[in-house]
Amino acid sequence: RVRYGREFLDAMAWDSRGIRYAQLFFGGFFLALGASLTAQLLGAPPTENLAIKELLKDPFSIVVVAISAVTLGPVFEELAFRGFVLPLLTRTFGAAGGIILTSLPFTLLHGKQYSWSWQHLGVLFAVSAVFCWVRLRTGSPLASTVMHVGHNVLPTIVLLSGQYK
Repeated sequence: RVRYGREFLDAMAWDSRGIRYAQLFFGGFFLALGASLTAQLLGAPPTENLAIKELLKDPFSIVVVAISAVTLGPVFEELAFRGFVLPLLTRTFGAAGGIILTSLPFTLLHGKQYSWSWQHLGVLFAVSAVFCWVRLRTGSPLASTVMHVGHNVLPTIVLLSGQYK
């Protein structure tokens, strides 16, 4: 703000004009469904073997993880990766290069969560690429954030329904 005279969200292009919230939210939800089915088709290990299970040993932890998954996680990840990193890399390497080079660290950040399963991480890389594409298409990381929230709702519902054992 001091150096460029712009507010943080303005500098991140956090703009709600033209954002179709319901379309993006449900697009994210169905993206998660497709990602889950794709991971299964690729022979991904069952989710009950994943490292995140260690965080889910009591009801309080489950609620904290669930709330974080649909609020803090998407907001901070989208601001960092699609609000800051993607535009910088896109200017240097073009859209395709920016999408790939942004999706790689995003995927690696989640590696331990998925016990480094290549199937889960490959699908997550593709999901990240979709988030990047949405951000570039709309010009705002708010759009990819709404889609990310919608994406994270499906596993959160599964988690809270007790199907994640």
